[in-house]
Parts: sequence; structure tokens; C-alpha cells
Amino acid sequence: MKTLVNAASCPLCGGQLDGHIGFDVARVYCASYTNKEYIATYSYGFSEPTYSVATIYATHTAYEMAHFHIEKNKYLNSIYQIDLSLNEITQQSQKKLFTSFEGSRFFLNKKLSEKQLLEKIKLYTVFS
Repeated sequence: MKTLVNAASCPLCGGQLDGHIGFDVARVYCASYTNKEYIATYSYGFSEPTYSVATIYATHTAYEMAHFHIEKNKYLNSIYQIDLSLNEITQQSQKKLFTSFEGSRFFLNKKLSEKQLLEKIKLYTVFS
């Protein structure tokens, strides 16, 4: 597990992953920023995370991409919008689902403007 996690990096910034690495499971986060940018769970026998969440922050909102492993090379990708004006507990309970689709893990580029992020999300909403 340690070799697998050490070879992996944050898909948003390319930073190193850090966290708990056990014998059969690893729960890691982006060490360059915080666990609020990227978290992942690796399970023994899988080369990709079985669960991961990547979050891109904009001015007043955040966009969260959650990935749940379904089968080999197939994930359930869900994109949420989070209102950052709310407190942290309320943010998670009030987040809005934009779209959900199956396929390979999907990430948005965190260097895009908020307008470009919304356009890409709407594009995936139309075609999913």
C-alpha cells in the first residue's frame, strides 16, 4: 500500500498524498493544501482509489467531484455545488447535485474561472 500511495499524487495540483496507510487500506489527502482539496481511499488489490473527493474553490461556491468505484475502470462520478457562505456542517447537508454519471474518474481543471467551470459542468450535464 505504501508504494502505491507514494506513487500517486493529487489530480488537481500534483502534490504529494499523505495520511493513514494501513496494511489493506489507505486514507490519504493532498499534503500541498489540505484534506479539503483532495481525499482518497485506496483498498488492497486496486491501483486506483475506491473512493475519492476533489474540491475546487471559487469566490462564493465550491465544486465537489466525488468518485465511487463500481467495477474495473468504471466509477460513479457526482458533481456537487457547495455554498461557502454557510457554516461547514450546513455546507455538506445543503450541497446541490449538478450531475451524476458513470465512466472513468472525471476531474475539472482548478485553473479554470468560475464561469468556465459552470460551462463545463453544464456540458457534462447535457451529455450524461
